[in-house]
Amino acid sequence: MKSSILPAQGNLLQWNSLITKGDLATIQRMVEQGELSYKDKLGECGLSPLHLAAWHNQPEACRFLISHKISPSVEENFSLKAPLHIAAYFGYFEVADVLLDLGAKVTGSQSRDFLGCHPIHYAALGEQEKMLFLFLGMTHLVGPTGSKLDFTPKTVCTIGNILDILIRKRNFDLCDLISSSVGISIVETNPRRESTLYVGYGNENTWNPFHSGAVLGDKIIVEMLLRKFPYAYCFCEEFSHLFDYSPSDVALMEGHIEIAKILGGVKTVEGCRQAFNYYSPKANAPAYAGDLLKAILQRDFSLLDKLIDVYGEGILYLPNFDESDKGFYREQKDLNALSLISRLFCFSFVEWVKNRNILIPPSEFLESDLAPLLGPT
Repeated sequence: MKSSILPAQGNLLQWNSLITKGDLATIQRMVEQGELSYKDKLGECGLSPLHLAAWHNQPEACRFLISHKISPSVEENFSLKAPLHIAAYFGYFEVADVLLDLGAKVTGSQSRDFLGCHPIHYAALGEQEKMLFLFLGMTHLVGPTGSKLDFTPKTVCTIGNILDILIRKRNFDLCDLISSSVGISIVETNPRRESTLYVGYGNENTWNPFHSGAVLGDKIIVEMLLRKFPYAYCFCEEFSHLFDYSPSDVALMEGHIEIAKILGGVKTVEGCRQAFNYYSPKANAPAYAGDLLKAILQRDFSLLDKLIDVYGEGILYLPNFDESDKGFYREQKDLNALSLISRLFCFSFVEWVKNRNILIPPSEFLESDLAPLLGPT
């Protein structure tokens, strides 16, 4: 009877065992005998042996594998993570030191995963203080701020900059430390490409850490940021009109009235939600589409539960909506509920998804031309 384990999966088990033990001599012997290859792509994600060495916190194994011509910035096939992303997330400082010493990339395409995240973002995701400051201390190696826009503390990936990430982690101490260390540039953005305001931090997104704190309703974070950066451009009368949505707007969208007042907001929850609702069910949409839009807009999760119980999770993915006005997203058609959830700043949807145990396909988070890279979901 043939084994049901695919060759790549079988090699994964062998590599994993040898690297865990630090048995470099056996690895060398098996490669010389053709039983293993340093070029192996392992498991469903296409990991390299170097990814496993980083995962198991084996700095000498990393040095050994790189000496045998495995690139220190080798990417796995699924999300394009390099070994340095893994070391950064887990705080494996010695592994990171070896990888960097032997040429691992911290800037450029080989340092970004498929969501645009650098190792420094993974250090924030893992809440690794020492690792964060390792990368913050390296920014001078790639030139002054602005010369390498993809590697600064302010660099934004699809999940924000490092302070945005730490805010979502609700790690007040690290938020306080990083915001003080980096300074006001960590909360500044370029609101519109065509505006005269350009702050030079390579971030054309109007979202900044004030928005991240506001949408969470995190009063402690918001008040801390306001004490440090009361004159951020999004609050200045001269420039605030250039931003399509303010931190107080996103707070109100989620119903955080007190936070909105702290941030200077004067709108009502209902007024704000209606002002940002550029969407309507398509003419041929099912009857439930109107209720689905209402549930998202009003954060009515009881109604959302009922709709899912009756019609199934599939209604979240069907393109039942069009943009009904040329708002700041420009007119778009065939939007699904998940698109509306993101455009209407429905951050509380994340907790609802967790409670419902809904697994959203990764392709929903990518632009259509990137989705095929993931294959079937």
